Amino acid sequence: MRLLAIAFAMVASIVLGACSPPTTEVSAPFLTQQESYIMAPVDNSGSDVIRSCNRKDGSGVLMSFDDSGTPEQVSAILDRLAQHEAQAAFFPTGEWALEHLDLVERMRQDGHIVGSHTHSHARLGELSTNNPDEFYAEIYPLENVTNTDPMWLRPPYEDGAYDEIVRERLTEKGVQLCTWTVDTYDWSGDTVDKMMARLTRGDEFSPQPLGEDSVILMHLQGEYTVELIDAIMAHLDQSGLEVAPLPKK
Repeated sequence: MRLLAIAFAMVASIVLGACSPPTTEVSAPFLTQQESYIMAPVDNSGSDVIRSCNRKDGSGVLMSFDDSGTPEQVSAILDRLAQHEAQAAFFPTGEWALEHLDLVERMRQDGHIVGSHTHSHARLGELSTNNPDEFYAEIYPLENVTNTDPMWLRPPYEDGAYDEIVRERLTEKGVQLCTWTVDTYDWSGDTVDKMMARLTRGDEFSPQPLGEDSVILMHLQGEYTVELIDAIMAHLDQSGLEVAPLPKK
């Protein structure tokens, strides 16, 4: 009977493992020890909710950073956010995050949101229709890195780079889509003055001006992104707008 029970347990483990979503094993202990601190029902029902990351009114302006950067660039962003005591949301690619776990740990320890930007900066709209297995493989390596519950996911490429199928698949898996309300285009090399004019007045690249509870899109590799953080904070102070504060420790 003992041998039969052991055999049954081994078979059950194999079957359950085959049904589980693909994950990436990570040895760094902080990834499993830290608790998620954002709890909200998933709502991918409309573009306004997705643009705001399903945040409550009065949450403050949220700066967010996508993609990847050098350790020096990312450390400088984290240093400047710490100076301003401002919370931000980071959406690194999984490939970058798993190579820079020390920086991911600092993001989390500093009190920032860490979401998913897919594993390899993939076009989810194409994968959702043509290759569902690869679609899910692009999402789940980040579940060992992200610290939100539900996981926040920002689809790569232009705003609206998701479709009804993507929304349905992510909602079924308990993943919150999160895009942005204003875009800095900091990846293009524009000056801080030009980017601030874009944020405050709007233009063809970011029609909606910066306002209460805005979600600002920036990038970890932006040439003038650190200086832009200072300019944004100065504008918020002058305009009476609140930035998302760091959570109390």
